[in-house]
Order: sequence, then structure tokens, then C-alpha cells
Amino acid sequence: MSYCNGCYEKQLKIDRLKERIEHLEKKIKNRKRKDKEGYFGSSTPSAKKPFKENSSKEKLNKNGGAKPGHPGNGRKSISEQVADEIEYLNAPDICPFCGGELEKKGVQDRSIIDTESNRAKKKVVKCEKKRCPKCNKIIQAKPSALPKSLYGNNLVAQACLLHFVHGVPVGRIEEIWDELVTNGVLFKIFQRVTRYWQTAYDKLIEEYRHSSVLHADETAGGQTGNQGMRGYSAQKRFPSFNLKQPGRAKFRRKFLDQKN
Repeated sequence: MSYCNGCYEKQLKIDRLKERIEHLEKKIKNRKRKDKEGYFGSSTPSAKKPFKENSSKEKLNKNGGAKPGHPGNGRKSISEQVADEIEYLNAPDICPFCGGELEKKGVQDRSIIDTESNRAKKKVVKCEKKRCPKCNKIIQAKPSALPKSLYGNNLVAQACLLHFVHGVPVGRIEEIWDELVTNGVLFKIFQRVTRYWQTAYDKLIEEYRHSSVLHADETAGGQTGNQGMRGYSAQKRFPSFNLKQPGRAKFRRKFLDQKN
């Protein structure tokens, strides 16, 4: 079967044009995808992504977040059925404000997670409430916990001791207490304790200055092992202080309020 040379050349040209068109269509498709999603598609880093189009007016008018009336996800109280311990705290019989005799006003339940023998446990503390008929004040027994805190003072003190004194990682503390305390909660506890103790340091230094017997020693202390002056008081209840910068002169200026 014979072919016309002109028709053959024409068909070859048509095939080349078709291949060129397919190549250009793929190139345009990839360019559109890159302009929309970024150079690496879904794997494009956020810093490399192109600016997206402005949202429509309909989307801008929509309020984000959960709908009104949805079930809350706040802190859940500990029920007596799952509690490891139920503790009863009695309120005083005499009003601390006016000295009047108090009348019973009921009981306020308080959910607390505390430690005992290095074990975390759930407690329901029943705090008795009483009312003073003279000054009309409500007196309530207070548990061993910070106001509105789910965690008891024993747990807070032990967490600070383990992390800041013994250097136990926060993740390890979480494992010790069976994940009843998460790492986020521990960081919030440390921040809250810091706020309570911001003014205590200066007060303790002032008490140290008025102690009858003082002792200071230049030694390595803390977990870092850095040299520093450490001061002690003769009073047993008084803690030691550590000044990170070594030197007797700096120690005297800071703790003893001496210029020379």
C-alpha cells in the first residue's frame, strides 16, 4: 500500500502538535496546582505557601467555635464511687470575725487529687459550712489545697521537690502518678507556685539578717554544680540560700546588707 508523501508529512506534523499540546496541558495543570497548593503540594511548608484568596462574605459572617448550648468540657468532679478516699472537714463552732456561735449550713464537696506515699489518689473532701447569725458571714472548712485547685498541697510540694531539687523530668513525674497529672498541669502548677513565692525570697533574706547565728560557705550546690556562696541560719526551720555568683563581698551585700 502506497502513501502520499505530502499526506505522510502532514500526519507527522499533526502527531508532533498533539504531543506538544499534551505536554503544555500538563505543564499548565502543574502550574495551577503550584500556585494554589505550593511547590511541594500538600507537603509545602507553611512559610512557602502562596497567599490564599480572601474568604467570601458568607464565610466571614459565620461565627467560629461551638454552637450555643453545646455540652461543656470543663473540669469534671470526682464522684464518691470512684474516689479513693472521702474526707470530712469540720468548720469551727465560733465565728472568727465577731465571736458569735455558728449555725450549720450544709456541706460543700471538693474534688482533690493528692499524694500519699508517692501514690496519687482521688479524694472527695466534704467541707462543712456554717453561718454566723450575728454578722451573717459564711464560714467553711478549707481543705489542704490552693483555692480552686484540683491538686492538693502534698502533690504540689512533691512535684516541685522532684523536679527542681532532684531533677526528675516532668514526663517521669507524670508516669509516677499514673498520668493523673499531665505535663501541662505540672507546668501550670509551677507557674502558680512561682507567683505565690515571688515576694517570699526578700522576706526570708530579711529574717536571715536578724538571726542570732549565721553561717556561710562557698561550695557547689544545686544540680548544675556551679560554685556559689550558701548561707545558713541557726534556726532549724530556716532554709539555706544559694548565691550563684561566687564571692564573699557579693554575699555580704545581698544577704547581710553590708557595703564592704
